[in-house]
Amino acid sequence: MHAGRVQTPPPLLMDLADVLRIANQKFGYTALRTLEIIQDLYLKKFVTYPRTSSRYITLDEILLMHKSFDVLKERFPNLAANGDKSLVNEKNSRIVNPAKIVDHHALLPEAVIASDLSQDEENVYMIIVERFFTQFQQPLQYTQINIKT
Repeated sequence: MHAGRVQTPPPLLMDLADVLRIANQKFGYTALRTLEIIQDLYLKKFVTYPRTSSRYITLDEILLMHKSFDVLKERFPNLAANGDKSLVNEKNSRIVNPAKIVDHHALLPEAVIASDLSQDEENVYMIIVERFFTQFQQPLQYTQINIKT
């Protein structure tokens, strides 16, 4: 028997493909329907530019992420619980990696409280918000036990 401590970091930030895949798995939305919903969220200024293939941000977006955390933690206290803004910093290459950004940074919630959302909009918005808040959490730590029989 062998036991070891293992860490799993939070998933990367969202790109459009992530949102399309998760919306289809969780809600059965087609890619076109999800794209329409996310475009509406963007036009209402609740999320950043959605047509991105990047899962990273530049240094410029760190401030936006911190600001969005401060604004959204009141509406989503369970997601923000134990959140640590210092984890979103210029040295965290799982978040900040300008070399991997082609046109636009990862999809983020804006620093505003979204209101008057339809159920479909709420569903897609929450996909983005939930992933966003994981970036402020410590890596998951657990003990892995391997038993040979």
